[in-house]
Amino acid sequence: ISGIVTTLFFGAWHLPFVSDARLLELFAFAGPNGASLLAMLANVATFFAKVIFFIWLQMTIRWTLPRFRYDQVMRLCWKMILPLSLLNIFITGLVFLL
Repeated sequence: ISGIVTTLFFGAWHLPFVSDARLLELFAFAGPNGASLLAMLANVATFFAKVIFFIWLQMTIRWTLPRFRYDQVMRLCWKMILPLSLLNIFITGLVFLL
């Protein structure tokens, strides 16, 4: 799941705010082939760092939040989430209508 989330929503192997050309400039001391290899390794390390972060985040959320019983989840859905979602649909319809 963390790999999919990283790939689809968080830029996969791209370093934030660093272009590929800038990355190659940073590793220019290693020559053209060495710079490409180091840039590739940096991209792979970035991807795995993002994946490990999301694994950590999911485990932290799983371990810290209480587990709800089935009847508690159903009560929450019927009394809170369903009315809020219907209100959201109604407001969105009004916005599009106006």
